[in-house]
Amino acid sequence: MIRSFLTVVEEGSLHRAATRLHISQPALSHQMQALEHELGGRLLERLATGVSPTAGGQALAKTMGAVLASYDLAVSVRGALYAGRPMNYELLTCPQPRSSTLPDR
Repeated sequence: MIRSFLTVVEEGSLHRAATRLHISQPALSHQMQALEHELGGRLLERLATGVSPTAGGQALAKTMGAVLASYDLAVSVRGALYAGRPMNYELLTCPQPRSSTLPDR
């Protein structure tokens, strides 16, 4: 449901999101209602031109977008490891640590 919610937020429309997700619009609408019920609040504002996330919906989209990106990366790494394929990755490091002495008081 979270991935569907993020798609709705990206598309700004239940119809376009349903098309992108290859499900019916009523099924997607039901998922969004179930997610709102589960989380105890409105996530989407229904407008004449589509949908827009509420403040809570924006916060959820930001948080869950990062969580799903991390999950997708973990799945791809796991898949590559089990398939024996080489992986390209970047390793970011901090500059060389320095030692310094504080003056006596």
